[in-house]
Amino acid sequence: MVPSTRQIEQQVSAVLAHDAEARILGIQAARPGAWPERIRVRARDFRLAWCDSPLAAREALLASDPGTEGLILLTNANDQALGADILARLARGRVFRLQSWELVRDLFQARDIDPRLGKLKWIADLLVERAPAAGYAPAPGGFLCADAAWQQVLGLSLGITDPRPDALALVEWTLREDASARMQALADPMRTDLAGWVAGVAGPAGRPIIACVVAGKGADCLPLGLLCELLFREGAQADPTLSAATARLERFTEGQRVEPLGGQRWAEAAVAALARLNDRSRVRALLARADVLLADLGLTAAAEASDCLQAGFDARLGRYAESLATAVPTPRAPQLAQVEAAAARVLTHGQAVHQGARCARVQMALRLLRWLASPEDTPGDFPAAAQSYTQEGSFVDWARMTLLGGDDLGELSAAYAGLALAVRARRERLNGRFAELLPAWNAAGSAAEGAGLVPVEGIIGSVLAPLAAQCPTLLLVADGMSLPVLRALTASLTALGWTAVAPTGGLPAVAGVAVLPTVTESSRTSLLCGRLTLGNASQETSGFSTHPALLAVSRPTARPLLFHKSELGDGSGLSDAVREALRARDQRVVGVVYNAVDDHLSGSDQLHQTWSVDDLRLLGPLLHEARLAGRAIVITADHGHVLDEGTTLRSHEDGDRWRRGPGPSATDEIELGGGRVLAPGGYARVILPWSEGVRYACKKNGYHGGATPQEVLVPLVVLVSAAQEVAGWTLFPPALPQWWETAPSPGLEAEPAMGLAVPTETPPIPPGKRRKVPLAQGDLFLALATPPADDGWVERLLASAVYAEQKRLAARIAPTDQDLRRFLLALDSRGGKLGKTALAQRLGMPLVRIGGFLSAIRRVLNVDRAAVVSIDEAAGEVEFNRGLLDVQFQLKGP
Repeated sequence: MVPSTRQIEQQVSAVLAHDAEARILGIQAARPGAWPERIRVRARDFRLAWCDSPLAAREALLASDPGTEGLILLTNANDQALGADILARLARGRVFRLQSWELVRDLFQARDIDPRLGKLKWIADLLVERAPAAGYAPAPGGFLCADAAWQQVLGLSLGITDPRPDALALVEWTLREDASARMQALADPMRTDLAGWVAGVAGPAGRPIIACVVAGKGADCLPLGLLCELLFREGAQADPTLSAATARLERFTEGQRVEPLGGQRWAEAAVAALARLNDRSRVRALLARADVLLADLGLTAAAEASDCLQAGFDARLGRYAESLATAVPTPRAPQLAQVEAAAARVLTHGQAVHQGARCARVQMALRLLRWLASPEDTPGDFPAAAQSYTQEGSFVDWARMTLLGGDDLGELSAAYAGLALAVRARRERLNGRFAELLPAWNAAGSAAEGAGLVPVEGIIGSVLAPLAAQCPTLLLVADGMSLPVLRALTASLTALGWTAVAPTGGLPAVAGVAVLPTVTESSRTSLLCGRLTLGNASQETSGFSTHPALLAVSRPTARPLLFHKSELGDGSGLSDAVREALRARDQRVVGVVYNAVDDHLSGSDQLHQTWSVDDLRLLGPLLHEARLAGRAIVITADHGHVLDEGTTLRSHEDGDRWRRGPGPSATDEIELGGGRVLAPGGYARVILPWSEGVRYACKKNGYHGGATPQEVLVPLVVLVSAAQEVAGWTLFPPALPQWWETAPSPGLEAEPAMGLAVPTETPPIPPGKRRKVPLAQGDLFLALATPPADDGWVERLLASAVYAEQKRLAARIAPTDQDLRRFLLALDSRGGKLGKTALAQRLGMPLVRIGGFLSAIRRVLNVDRAAVVSIDEAAGEVEFNRGLLDVQFQLKGP
């Protein structure tokens, strides 16, 4: 044996530990080694001398300096050959023959070593050779067990710190760049013994995983584990295709067969390791590699069963596209159920959380299909038509807007296109009915205000001024904003803590109504001046600052202020002038004209606009300043718009979607005059298209001027921040159409849409006509479908001793029995799952309060933290486990 420098150092250190004054040591060596001239051990210097004879040893002893350094004689001579005179000079009077396990014993300060390690001499050599400068921690109880030794060995050789790594630890280790290289660098028997130990302690998956690494395929370990999810799922071995792929997997495991249980554990470890990776680019690379291996193993056809592969996600989208395309022509219950199931498989896939835009389109398409499956209503008068659009049509158009641009998959884009055609056909019929009813309502002019409709020129007097009398207010006029855009924007507004309010006891408004034609020159100027008029920014500023109703609630030194687009920003953000106005305590009313929506209509058609506060420049700072100043916000618009989706050009010289009358009109146009018609140029009569498919100007992203509800009806909502209370105004529950969250049920009408309330009386309903009248807040819950008859399970819960104790422990935060009953029946009627917004709506509760309510519910129902009620924050859903409730509260099933 030729000792290494490290072994020599360890031997010297062991001797000095017992004899600190030892100066000359002899160590056996078969031949000279690549040693340094000197070494330093325990703060002492030693010179190394190779002595191939007793004479050479005597010469080295004579040349040594006893006062400055020690001497290490490295020799191939035995004790007898050296002679007694030389041995007498050596520490302990002998030449040390290196015994690695003896050195290990000293290194670990152990009296005994696990006998299972005795045959593995390479372990001792490694522990000696790679011993840390500070030494190893002493063996507990003086016994060096196998696990302690293997912990050091695995750490030194492979970088694995656990002596008994499980499958997850192994898979995560293979993600290290040097993992395979370190294994490949080991020589036998070290590599074989290491692999055997790891395979034995890592469970059923240990052997195939380590075999994969030994075969040099460690980088593919996690991707192959993801494929094992397909290969070893229940019943897979009965599939000849999967059996053949399992055989091909042996190419990656040194020809070893992967047993089903080992494959299942490998898959579980791979999925868990992937979920714990925070590097999204690394995740994408691993999934891309898994897709390559999927094809290599001939598994492409089975990809749909995978819950994590990108190919599996795409396959599920393909299945969804197939079911959607089949259901669109006849959206009946069986077809709808298939689409619902296909959508659920897409949305529960592991990649869904990283494919937000695509999943949003899946959900929106499903909602549109549900809407197609619901009964088609024919409004009896214009207020009913406007209400129908506000409560349902605007949500339909929000969903349609989301589907624009299609999907990455061609077949899914085609299915969306087919759905869009069917939806548009129904929407066009409703647009036509809306246009039929518009002339009669228009003839009444501003006197038509009522039934929840507020002409834009009445918004200041009916809404803004009464609100400003109670608190400082910001009027946000979003030029061109349609109701669908507000629907899309609501989620981010809610996330920032803004919630809708309405006058206490008042009638919820349906919408504002633009001036005809629906163009900025007439509608915006009329809105900001409070009367029908044409004008521009100058007239708007003057009219707003001198509006009698606003002056009545303002101080003489702080007249109403209005800021237009050019005054909002200063290059670095919201201008100082706007910030100062919003912060001023004596400034009761501030108005802002915000043009982002209208500007988008003329922008690039290569961009997919998403409507959130973060996407709209300067809107976030405006909301921030309003919140800090305690301002309520009135959000409205001068007119809406329609998006370009296969429009046809009809050349005329007036507007994008209006032309002067009188004159012949097409079947998809209406001619209007009098009432609230106020066209640029002073024309007494105008012709407006009611179809979305008509334009009179060059192609753009969208247009306005026409007579569709998208253009005529504008948002009208009052928002306050979460902590703000306004006298005479009440938080207003959110509202969604019933088909938004679940498939339509027979006889279930749409629920009221979110809006504000105006104190006005409801006109009588003409004989023979039916109108869905919005209910006051207190009656909102009555508008919902009757929940399933309670067979007594809720009453048994409320009467149980466990519930009584839970309610006692919750004390004041416990919900009332009535609220709990409503909550349980609402969730149970929807199969135990409901979105937060839909739940708040069904409970008649403002969304801002639903979080605290759910905390109270969980405090009472989640006995010993059992998840009777859980919240999926990512999906915004509340889940209720009825079976677990029965167990925790000792109830009998129905």
